[in-house]
Amino acid sequence: MEEKDFQRISQMVAQIVDSRLEQMSADIDSKLEHHKEEILKEFGHQTTIQTERFHETIAIVVEGHQMLAEKIDRIELRLDRKIDSMAEQLDAHRSDTKAHSGTYRVMEE
Repeated sequence: MEEKDFQRISQMVAQIVDSRLEQMSADIDSKLEHHKEEILKEFGHQTTIQTERFHETIAIVVEGHQMLAEKIDRIELRLDRKIDSMAEQLDAHRSDTKAHSGTYRVMEE
């Protein structure tokens, strides 16, 4: 074999190797891109799940606050009624005490 034949064979082998390397590189890039897409999809999915859980938790907290506010309103209403009742009883007692002229006298302000 002559030097030209070796050079020609060397060029052919280099072309084949370069072609295979380019193909392998493209396959690796494709696989990496596929995995990247899978990772991004899974990340998006997990983010959605966490967001939904957060919203559910916030809804529970809001519901609890709403129930507490309603309970406070009911207690306030009951207290107002009791205070009004006590004020009426006190007025009745005061009127009764004024009506009796005896030792006990109510001082007018």
